[in-house]
Amino acid sequence: MKSIVLAIDIDDDFGKKAKVKGPVIGEKKVIEAATKLALADPEDADANAAFKAVKVYRDMKKKGRDVEVAILTGHKDLGIVSSQRIAQQLESLLSSVNANSVILVTDGVADEVILPLIETRLSLEAVDMVYVKQAKELEKTYFVLLEKLRDPTYAKTIFGIPAILLILLSLMYIFAIPWQFLGFLVGTYLLVKGFGFEDKIYEFVASSIEVHENIRFLLGLVLMLFFLTAVGISYISYVDAINSGLSQIMAYMNSIDVFINFLGLFLVLLMLFRIMYHYFSHNIFRMLSSVSSLISVLATFLLLKIVFSWVLTTKLGPLYFYFGDVVQYTIGIVVVSYIFYRYIDGLKKNLLNTTDM
Repeated sequence: MKSIVLAIDIDDDFGKKAKVKGPVIGEKKVIEAATKLALADPEDADANAAFKAVKVYRDMKKKGRDVEVAILTGHKDLGIVSSQRIAQQLESLLSSVNANSVILVTDGVADEVILPLIETRLSLEAVDMVYVKQAKELEKTYFVLLEKLRDPTYAKTIFGIPAILLILLSLMYIFAIPWQFLGFLVGTYLLVKGFGFEDKIYEFVASSIEVHENIRFLLGLVLMLFFLTAVGISYISYVDAINSGLSQIMAYMNSIDVFINFLGLFLVLLMLFRIMYHYFSHNIFRMLSSVSSLISVLATFLLLKIVFSWVLTTKLGPLYFYFGDVVQYTIGIVVVSYIFYRYIDGLKKNLLNTTDM
């Protein structure tokens, strides 16, 4: 039974650095190829794997084994292209050498990817690992990280978030914005991310405008730009408040009040768009549900505005918004919202009963 001692260069360092094309068959040719690669790059592990394959070949020859040594080269583009190149060279090798089994000499975890490919054609006797430049676990970690970086999901986190932070830091420096606002942005993001609000916010907005999967990125970009715009204008109002002689606490309260205005406007427009969409889609039930959501948004927005108006006028004076006004308006908003909500709920029930009939 004839065996092949096989070294694999999966990313074609032999071709790129030493101008050697695979397959390389025979002890003399393998030594020549390994020498060329070692001279081109003395630290390349593939040259050491080739020399190790020759050593294994000689040891087996001394034991009287019928054996041959060879090198297969892949391609710089790892994956399908490299595997196809190795498969073609393996067929060429087997047409020249009538072998039944193989001893694989590999320089690391990357070559293990092609093990199933080899085992479909030859019986695998052993795998001899050669470690030169990298430790085994370090190299495995490198390839795992390399694959993760190619995944768009991880790439957005690894590259996208630092990019956003760098842009924000640059804008803060250009416009002399205090670091507290960057802390507010990062803290808000971590809060949304940590408590799982991100998916809920996206699902809410996506269901509101019936967004298609293909424009998910565009939706996220629009939301981010709106948020940054709202924060920027809130900061301008903060600076104006400070220049007017207000304390930092009141200036922050004023900027939050401005931010609530933007948030309320965005949600109201979103609900109106949703109502129009369902109306023109002749989905009256979902249109009524959207009207209920609009009532809730408006009620919440008005209550917040009342509270902030009372706090700001209390501190800024002259007082034109008393605590009794806050109580009266709150009760009025709750009662009116409840009446409208019950009325819409009744319309929905009548619609369901009519549909059932």
